[in-house]
Parts: sequence; C-alpha cells; structure tokens
Amino acid sequence: MPRLADADIDRLDQYLGEHCAVGGGLPDAEALDGFLCAIVAAPELILPSEWMGTVWGPEHAFVDEDTAKEMIETLMRHYNAVVARIRDPASEGEPTDDLLPRVALPAVDPDDPDSVPDMDDTELLIGALWAHGFAVGRELRSDAW
Repeated sequence: MPRLADADIDRLDQYLGEHCAVGGGLPDAEALDGFLCAIVAAPELILPSEWMGTVWGPEHAFVDEDTAKEMIETLMRHYNAVVARIRDPASEGEPTDDLLPRVALPAVDPDDPDSVPDMDDTELLIGALWAHGFAVGRELRSDAW
C-alpha cells in the first residue's frame, strides 16, 4: 500500500495541529507516524478502538460527520500504509521512500547555500516528534515491550 498523498498528510497534519494537540492528542503527522509505527510493531495487537482516542485526545469531538469521516478514513489509510511498511517491506520490491518514516526536514533552497541547516545544531531536532509519537504508542503496551 503506497503512502498517502502529500495533500492528505498535510490535511491530517493541519487537523491534528488545530484540533488535537491542544486537547492532549498528537501534535502533528510526524508524531502520528511514530505513534502508528509503535502500534504496528507492538508485541501484542492493539485495536484501533483502543488507540484512536490517543490520536485525537481525550476531550476531542469532531465538529461534524463529514469531518469525522474524512479524518478517520485518512487516519486508517495511513495506518494501513504503516502496516505494509513495517510488516513486509521486502514485498514491495526495491526500497523506496514509501518505506521511510515520515519525518519533517527543514526546508532547503537549492539556490541558497545559507539555507542548508547546520546538522551539528543541537536545536535542530529532526525526528524528535516522530520519537515522541513512538513513545506514546509504546505506552499502550509498555508491559509487553
């Protein structure tokens, strides 16, 4: 199963940031990817009915049925892509970007050498949100890990 289109990830990212992060849910699509990786890699099965509330947050309520349907459908499509990525990446043939975790990287202008970040900068936390999401997902089965 291929990754979600960038537009779908952007929409999910925006929704999480605007509606879920403030209420204890996941802050963005990067954290969501790490979270789903932990869910799929867990030593015990974790059903969507158990983990979905963690994504949205304890106080979250969708504003309408159409939004709920869109977000849940997009979330489950991403979950299925993560399942395919983790469970059997070799079945897809040669490695592709579809097998990589979704980690936000700093924007770089190829025409501006000054836009390339200093990779020794301790404030450049590439992968930190992904790792946070993984840690949150791991907590759902901490005893089994």
